[in-house]
Amino acid sequence: MFLKMLEKSEARIDRTNVMISRLVDACKSVENAYTSHVGSLQSSRDTSQKNNAKLISLLDRITKSIDREKDELQRQNALLEKDKNALRSQLHSATEKYWKLQEDYRRLAESLTGSRNTYTIGCNNGGSANSNFNH
Repeated sequence: MFLKMLEKSEARIDRTNVMISRLVDACKSVENAYTSHVGSLQSSRDTSQKNNAKLISLLDRITKSIDREKDELQRQNALLEKDKNALRSQLHSATEKYWKLQEDYRRLAESLTGSRNTYTIGCNNGGSANSNFNH
């Protein structure tokens, strides 16, 4: 009887050892999967950090390029504004010269016709030209 009890006890110990062995294998499998997963996460983090560093560098270069272009556009705009003002000044000067010339032509026409009221030229009368001057 004692021998039978000893055999049953040994059988239970063997089953327990088999279960423990399986549990150890399962734990090792989980540990390996966890270690692999952690390694993968670390690798992903490292890759992400490298890519972020590249993006920051690229954004910095783009920002500098945009700033240079903005400065160049502002410089060109200032030159165009200066040219516009110069052209506006030339336009005013040319307009003044035109009105003086128009007045000279009017006086010339008056002197040729001998009348101040029968000959008009230019924009002051809507652009019409009337004359009593005969060839």
